Amino acid sequence: MKVTSLQRHVPLLVALASALLLATTAVRTQFRTQTTLVLVDVVVRDASGATIDELAQSDFSVFEDGVPRTIVSFDRSVGAGADGAVTSNQPYRWKDATRAQPQSMTAVIFHHLDPQSRLAAVAAARQMIASLGGADFVGIYALEESLTELAPFTRDVAVLTAAIEAVAAIPSTTFAAGVAEAGGSLDSTGPGGADAAAMRGRMENGLTELERHYAAGLQTEAFGRLIVFLGQFPGRRAAFMYSGGLATPDVLPRLEGVVGSARRQHVSFYCINATGLARTGRGHVQGRQRFSRGDLTSSSDETQEHRVKILEIDRSGGLGPLADLTGGLFLADTNDITAATARANDDRRHYYLLGYSSGEGVDPERALITVRVGRPGVNVRARTRIGRQETAHE
Repeated sequence: MKVTSLQRHVPLLVALASALLLATTAVRTQFRTQTTLVLVDVVVRDASGATIDELAQSDFSVFEDGVPRTIVSFDRSVGAGADGAVTSNQPYRWKDATRAQPQSMTAVIFHHLDPQSRLAAVAAARQMIASLGGADFVGIYALEESLTELAPFTRDVAVLTAAIEAVAAIPSTTFAAGVAEAGGSLDSTGPGGADAAAMRGRMENGLTELERHYAAGLQTEAFGRLIVFLGQFPGRRAAFMYSGGLATPDVLPRLEGVVGSARRQHVSFYCINATGLARTGRGHVQGRQRFSRGDLTSSSDETQEHRVKILEIDRSGGLGPLADLTGGLFLADTNDITAATARANDDRRHYYLLGYSSGEGVDPERALITVRVGRPGVNVRARTRIGRQETAHE
C-alpha cells in the first residue's frame, strides 16, 4: 500500500502535540503553585491594646469568601527583629512565597518638618536602622510636595543610613515657609497703605488655601500609592511617619479613604509628632487608647467593621486617627523622639504569619479573607483582601 506524505508525518505530529501538552500543563502547574499560597499577617490585642503573643496555630481559623481554609504554615514574631533565613537585601514578594517566612516591611516617612524637628527624627531613625533584624526591610521617603523615595526597601544599613542623613538637607517647600524665609510682611505703612496691605493679605490667604487643597490631594494620593505598593509583599507592613501634622482640614475627608485601603491591606501607620513637647500645645494623647467593646470581636471580618468617620476638627492634625484606625500608634507630647520610635518599632514586631491555600478559581481581586481567633474579648487585625499577586512575568 502506498504511504502518503501526511501519513508519514503522523507520528511526528503526535509527538509534537504530546510535548506541547506536557509543556502547557507544566506552565499551568507552576503558575498555580506560585499563586495559590496566601500569607496573612495577623495582630491580636487585648482590651488594653497590648499584643497577645502566646497563641498557637490551633487558635486561628481562616475563611476565604466564607469557606474555611486549611492553615498550611504558621509562624510568629514576638518582639525581636525578624531572624528569617534571608539571603538577599531585597524582600520577597508573593510570587516567591512557599511558606510563612517572617518578613517585616517598614516605610519611614519624613513629612514637612522644621530643621530642628527633622534632626530629632533623623537621630531616632538612625537608631532604628541600627537595630534591624535579619528579615527587617526599610524604605526611606520624604513627603513634601510629593512622595520621594530616598532608599528602596532594603536591609543594607549603609544605603539606609546615607538616605536618612540626606533628609536633613531637604529644604522646606511650602508657600507659608517661603514667605517666612523671605522675610515677607504685611506693612500698612508701605506702598498703598492699609488698603494695599489688606489686598496682599487676601492674595496670600487665597494662595495658602489653594496650597492646602493641593497638598491634601498630594498627601492622600501618596499614601494610597504606598499602601498599594506595600500590599505586594507578604509579612508585616507598616509606615513610620515623622510629622507635625497633615494639611488639615482639607486632608481629613480624604483620609477616610486612605484608612479603608490600609485596613484591607493591613498596613499600620505609626505617627510620631516630631515637633516635641515644648512646641505642640495641642493636648495630644500619647500611645494607644483602650478598645471599645464593639472592637473586641475576635474576628478580622471586613463586613463587620464600622464605617470610618474622622472629625473635621482634629487636634492631632490627622495623625491620631490615621494611626488609631489602622492599628498603629500615635506618639506625641514628648521631646524624646528616639524613645517614641523605639516603642513603635517594638509594637510593629508582634504579629503572626499564617499561610493557607486559596481555592480553585478564586478571584484574588474580590476574595474576602476573614481570620478568627478562638479567644473571646480580643481585637484581631489582618489583611481582608488577597489583592493582586504578581506572576514571574509581571
